[in-house]
Amino acid sequence: MSETKGNAMNDTTIAKLERQIERCKAEIRRTETILNKQSAVPGWTVTGRSNRSQSLTKKLDRENDRHIDAAVQWQAARDELRHLEARLEAYRAGEVYGNGQVRKDAPSRVKRKKAQDMYADFMKSILAAGSMAALVDNPSSRIKVVRVNKVTVTDEHGEKWNFHDLLPLNNGGTPMDETELRAAVRLWQSQDTST
Repeated sequence: MSETKGNAMNDTTIAKLERQIERCKAEIRRTETILNKQSAVPGWTVTGRSNRSQSLTKKLDRENDRHIDAAVQWQAARDELRHLEARLEAYRAGEVYGNGQVRKDAPSRVKRKKAQDMYADFMKSILAAGSMAALVDNPSSRIKVVRVNKVTVTDEHGEKWNFHDLLPLNNGGTPMDETELRAAVRLWQSQDTST
């Protein structure tokens, strides 16, 4: 795909999303005018229930129905506006394609994958057969590592765990807190880059 065609598709997608956003904003303004409009018909507190004609009652009911419909439409337009603005922002950031499908090469996915790979390498460097680790979901639970595989760890019961499901233990045998974990990773990175 040529660069010109790619830019034209970007401009078209952005313009389409911006038109949809403007339509939602117009719908919100339209429904707000209905909701903010004061009824010209006096309520029962002014006329009293006994003096209220049936036609007046029907008129008030229709007006209430219009207000209820406007409130429902207003809420739907607000929800759609939030969705479209988030989609436009994600598209501009390179997170999604024009149709809203998430990109495999999205910057956030690349960053998350890089962080997971780094954490896995860190855990591989400190875990060995016979060592202990805590579970992220329940740090009071421990597993004894029997085997360290390329992408998983096997415990003594034959269960496989991903590296991001595990927490290393500190010298006291308790799971590392966030501060200790960051310090340990930084130390590992400095040793890894110096060798």
